[in-house]
Amino acid sequence: MEFDKRTYWNELLQGALVMGLLFVLIILISYLYGKPIEGFLLKSVIFVLQILILGFVFMRYGRRVAPLYAGHPRGFTYGNAFAFSMILSLFAGLLTGLVDVVMHHFVDPEFYRNLMETATQAQIDKMPTPPTAQQLEMMHKMQDSMSSPLALILMNGFGMMFSGGLVALVTSALLKKPASALPTTLPEE
Repeated sequence: MEFDKRTYWNELLQGALVMGLLFVLIILISYLYGKPIEGFLLKSVIFVLQILILGFVFMRYGRRVAPLYAGHPRGFTYGNAFAFSMILSLFAGLLTGLVDVVMHHFVDPEFYRNLMETATQAQIDKMPTPPTAQQLEMMHKMQDSMSSPLALILMNGFGMMFSGGLVALVTSALLKKPASALPTTLPEE
């Protein structure tokens, strides 16, 4: 089978869309919950859910593109699987970043402003001495710059790449296959 770039990108973008939508669902559930997610158990459940989503999508779509490498002498290598997972993560992160921008700036800016104020107050409470007016102003400027549309999109994109990269270290090892072990046709849906 010859390497088909169109099929590769279709699978990659479809995987990114699925992953992005699953993470958007987590964002929406968190928003509907109505307050910052607190507590070790709830945060742990969300963390495990995110890891499972990453692993599931990498494995499902990685298996779908692996046969495209049947004609390559080395088959579907660890590097191929890892690169696929990283690019998929980037696109999924950019999608969740776009949703984050819509949520922060259009759907309920007040909710996110209150969330930022709560986080700022928690940091102030941890300080040994109260911050000066200049320090408070600097903190607010940093918050504003971090909630700009570009910053939200980039933070989500690169954050998802980081998380995805950690999971991909494992899934890529599971996905790699020598050319002789790859099917010569793509799996059916």
